[in-house]
Amino acid sequence: MSKIYTLIICVFCTCLQHAGAQSFTTASDTLFGETNTCPGNGLFFNNITNLTTAPLTLNWHVTGSNFPAEWLPAFDIVYNTTMQPNSALDIWDGTTGAAYSSTFNPLSTSTFCVMMHLTGVPTLGTYWLGVQITDPATSYSKNICFVITRNSFIYPPAPGVIVGDTTVCTAATISLWPTISGGTWHLSNTNAVLLGSGSLVHVNGVFPGTDTVFYTVTSACGTSSAYKVVTINATADSGIISGPSAVCTGSSITLTNPVPGGTWSSASSLATVSGGIVHAVFTGTDTILYTVSGSCGTATASHIITIGTPPYPGEVLAHEKVCTGKFANLVLHINTGGVWTSTTGNAAIDGNLIIGAAPGFDTIYYTVSNSCGTASVATIVTINPTPAPAIIITGTTLHVPDIYSHYQWKRNGTDIADAYAAEYIATMNGQYSVDVRSNELCSGSSDTVSITSLAANNVVAGNQYIAIYPNPNNGTFTLTIHAPLRQDAHIVISDLVGNKIRTIDTPAAGSITLSPGLPAGIYILSINGAEGSVASKLIIN
Repeated sequence: MSKIYTLIICVFCTCLQHAGAQSFTTASDTLFGETNTCPGNGLFFNNITNLTTAPLTLNWHVTGSNFPAEWLPAFDIVYNTTMQPNSALDIWDGTTGAAYSSTFNPLSTSTFCVMMHLTGVPTLGTYWLGVQITDPATSYSKNICFVITRNSFIYPPAPGVIVGDTTVCTAATISLWPTISGGTWHLSNTNAVLLGSGSLVHVNGVFPGTDTVFYTVTSACGTSSAYKVVTINATADSGIISGPSAVCTGSSITLTNPVPGGTWSSASSLATVSGGIVHAVFTGTDTILYTVSGSCGTATASHIITIGTPPYPGEVLAHEKVCTGKFANLVLHINTGGVWTSTTGNAAIDGNLIIGAAPGFDTIYYTVSNSCGTASVATIVTINPTPAPAIIITGTTLHVPDIYSHYQWKRNGTDIADAYAAEYIATMNGQYSVDVRSNELCSGSSDTVSITSLAANNVVAGNQYIAIYPNPNNGTFTLTIHAPLRQDAHIVISDLVGNKIRTIDTPAAGSITLSPGLPAGIYILSINGAEGSVASKLIIN
């Protein structure tokens, strides 16, 4: 690199003043100077005060003994400390024995400076140059002698280099150190902060971007700096996940994150996620993760989702049949909390009870709802009529239609033993009714009828079928059974209230002597068989 040294070079010469009207003055005829300064400094000058505005001519002659080869001085003509246009005059082009001449036009009467500049690294020693200044208008001239001595050379400051990393993360720190001591540190902007000084500093990243770290060294020859550009990278930022927080199994939702380049994952196996699309697999709570990695670490954002199950109504364990005016339980298997409804109105719903309203069919629905939708399960129910038989009275014989699967006759509200047929022969006065059950398992009762025609000591109807002898008796008597009641019949002895006391199988023949061991009293002896039932009063003294 070319170095510029500013020197005023004087020569040992005869400083003469020539005849003619004086048109300028100089501060000194012989100027001595010494420079031990830095390149480009050490300015030596001789003031020339021009008394007119006429041009001045400079003449000089350079010999090989004037300067060493590396000295390349030049004249500068300075007017009021401002360099004049075209005023830089080379005083030597490297050719020894050359003569030079230059004329300059001052702008006005003022002070000019003639200064010498040298390039390269001058050889130490004393050197001279003579310059003749002439006013052509008056022929007035003077010789100016410049003598300069250089005893030493001061080099410019060297900043060295800055050693250390060139990247740092925000909120992180790197260390830098110089190869030259004695300097100072500073930054070009506020993207980073310097901590420390001297031989070791720390750069703390503040904002993403770049910052330039300068290390400046100052000496008598000036100031110079080394620098290092540091890139501040942002600490990993995972952003914020946006999107729904609930999803149903078998369905999907879409989540988003404004930070690009991240990776989606789930914290458990309840859901799968790809590219932000979350597919729910199992019921529960899962955490969806979005992870961003870079040179400044890893950051993860999370988003909790609740995975629900589409509603399942379960299985209705209801009766397939119900009777009018009756109710049955509607029972669920698995699920609760739903709503029961009927479609035809043949059945009514009361809570978990189904009530038969009219004979026919009805479809009963059980519906459940949740955030994942609505689902129903249905069952078809047959509503059968509840029987209400009407009793037909023939003498003391009571009968109802023989269309039911079960009969139970009652006297004064109490079940009569073995009275399970469609027909019953009353043996005593009282209030009679019958409970029946249909083939569809619907139970009903008849209205109550009254029997009041029976005498207390008379044999009850049926004497043409059975005979008790003697009657009254002392506890032993003969019972004769006439056809057709003899087949598959059995003998029942009851008290007057209807409570069964004895049950005796019928004999193969038509007569049997019985000693039932009963205390004295009045009893009812009845014969019940496939052909019907007959009864007779039994008196034991």
